[in-house]
Amino acid sequence: MKKILILGKQSPLALAIYELILKETDWKVYLELDNYKSSVINDKLSFQVIQYDKKVLRKIILDIAPNYIINCLSLDDFQLNEDNKKESWDYNVGTIEALSKGAFMTESKLIFFSTDNIFDGNSGPYNEDDLANPINYYGKTKLGSENYCISNNVQFVSIRIPEYYGNNNSTGTNIFYKIINDNKIELATNIFTSPVLLDDIALGVLKIIDKNKLGIYNFAGLDYISEYDYGMMIKEYLSLNKVEIFSYSYDSKKSKTKKLVRGGLINLKSEIELNMKFVGLHSGLTTVRFQINYNN
Repeated sequence: MKKILILGKQSPLALAIYELILKETDWKVYLELDNYKSSVINDKLSFQVIQYDKKVLRKIILDIAPNYIINCLSLDDFQLNEDNKKESWDYNVGTIEALSKGAFMTESKLIFFSTDNIFDGNSGPYNEDDLANPINYYGKTKLGSENYCISNNVQFVSIRIPEYYGNNNSTGTNIFYKIINDNKIELATNIFTSPVLLDDIALGVLKIIDKNKLGIYNFAGLDYISEYDYGMMIKEYLSLNKVEIFSYSYDSKKSKTKKLVRGGLINLKSEIELNMKFVGLHSGLTTVRFQINYNN
């Protein structure tokens, strides 16, 4: 029986993978460590990223001795990464370094999530072999994690994902979770991505484990769409009539945080090697609508 350790139990990714493993396998799965700690300040709830000591991370691995470690601990907020570069590097790359050392001691394989932000956004969508050239610090930390594993001969899988969406009560920094948890959002008409369904990500992780794969894989949906059109589809399919979505044209010269104009990923390698069939937004959002109605 396989033993799976999932870190980052507040992450939508972690919860989706955990639930699918319980449903579809007889594997022993451990869901550990929160991403954030919360506190109430002036009647408002605030969240602070938890920076775990590297010894704590290694001890958890040694105690469980898993076959696979799935890391969902990540600092994903673009602006936080730009404003706190040292903390960002320590969190996103330092965590991978600590986990890889624990994985070496227990002969575990390490799975973590990367991003299309390792590219410059000039000519997306991108495949796994395209030249990385991150234009924001978040992308630099994710590329740093991949490069660390490659340089140190870590048995790893890096799953690169663009925007993702799915039925989950967690909060997140991506477009889907901002829309379902807020009433106002501004989205660019000239920034393009390839949104992927959370269920497809979870299924892809199980297939990677089942097929004993290593290396870099892109997970992406079938649609290549602007942020604004993507947001409007979420609003329409989930009947979020009270949500206000405003359009704007992104100008890198006027923006503090650099974003990919033409981001997104090509999923051909994953479809062939993992026998995956990623869904488009029509099917994906229909699934999410059903899940939300069922859970309510």
